[in-house]
Amino acid sequence: MRELLILVMVCNFSFVFAEDLQALPYENTYKCSVAVIHTIGRRCETEESCPTVSPFQYENAEIITQGGKKFLIPSLAQSFPKSKRILRDEGSAKHTQPRIYGIEKVICVSNEKIGVLYYAGGNCNLGCENYVIYTISQIKGLTDVLLSE
Repeated sequence: MRELLILVMVCNFSFVFAEDLQALPYENTYKCSVAVIHTIGRRCETEESCPTVSPFQYENAEIITQGGKKFLIPSLAQSFPKSKRILRDEGSAKHTQPRIYGIEKVICVSNEKIGVLYYAGGNCNLGCENYVIYTISQIKGLTDVLLSE
């Protein structure tokens, strides 16, 4: 007589729904003599609760000059569309998207320059952090943007 062997596997699956994500709103102000950088956005509470590699779900940043003029700071992907330092590994293999970078630190460089350290999460050797120097005119806003290589 043949014996019948039945193997039953029990698996626990965990699903994260959009309403369960712990992306917390934030607002930061960084003051330098040449201008103020103001950011608003949403950042994941923990890496495990993030649907992407980047802990930032979005960030909007603007520069406010001494005279009160406001100028939007474009994303790193918009400012440096051909740079290999800007990681583009979100989305699918066919439709990659740039990671969302958020401002981690601001350094007052001079009377016309501000340095910004951006972070995009992940475990990598190149591109998770990028340092950008902005040259600011009180009348024109951003006049030069330099990505440190």
